[in-house]
Amino acid sequence: MFIYQLLMRVSWFPYVELFGGTFIGGAFYVLTAVLDYEGDKESDIKTVSVLLGKRYSLLFSLVLYVTGILIMIEHLLFDWGTITLASMIVIFMSYLVIKPEKTSVWNLVKLALITTLIFIAIEIILRVFIS
Repeated sequence: MFIYQLLMRVSWFPYVELFGGTFIGGAFYVLTAVLDYEGDKESDIKTVSVLLGKRYSLLFSLVLYVTGILIMIEHLLFDWGTITLASMIVIFMSYLVIKPEKTSVWNLVKLALITTLIFIAIEIILRVFIS
């Protein structure tokens, strides 16, 4: 009961966005850790990618990303651009689990960045011309 009352006092705080964003950020952190896998393994640095291996690190990254999206699903239901972008990133990350090569990871990061920028540009253009 105390926790419920405490949460009601700070109901303005964006818990959903905080938790969902944390999972998504963690997913991309693990993804970038895979890029340094060879160097970290040679230097005997214990990172997530070294401890789990490339494939399981990418799978863990995919699980974190999907969890973050599911936490924030109420914000995504009516935004088709975000749903499309999130779906494309899930597909790309799933491909990486199948083919965990460094060039594939770099290509995913570049493709996700370019796709995000394109969706932002389309969103801006639509908002300017619709309003």
